[in-house]
Amino acid sequence: MSGAVVPLRVEIASRAEGYAALATAQMLDRPLCLESPAAAAGWYGIGWWQALAEDIAAEAGGVPVEAVLDCGSAPGLALAALRAGCRFVRLDAGPAALAAVTAIAAALGGKVLPPWPERDQFAAGAGAVGVAGAAGEVGAMVSTLG
Repeated sequence: MSGAVVPLRVEIASRAEGYAALATAQMLDRPLCLESPAAAAGWYGIGWWQALAEDIAAEAGGVPVEAVLDCGSAPGLALAALRAGCRFVRLDAGPAALAAVTAIAAALGGKVLPPWPERDQFAAGAGAVGVAGAAGEVGAMVSTLG
């Protein structure tokens, strides 16, 4: 790998999965990018995600932790998440809504990311267990934010 260290990207849906992902990132000496489950803003809630991400980040020590909340196709939830302090949201919306939310995100110091195309490679609910159990395949599960 050349350039910046690529974060370990892991979908989590619980504290146990988050701590397992953090332990893996620490073992690999990599930054960690926590990804919420698909459309989690609507299913689990923004407050749930923020509390979960803050708990993991508080235990991270020197490991940088970013958290991305998937808002599905709901621009209103993406805006609410950004206003609540989420720095990164995923949104699958039409061009006009996407442009408006992206502009507001930039003004708030956040970023709107497109849907996670690799998500379907992971079994639903596998979360960090899939990463922690596949040490030899970590490279296939790592990518940059964007």
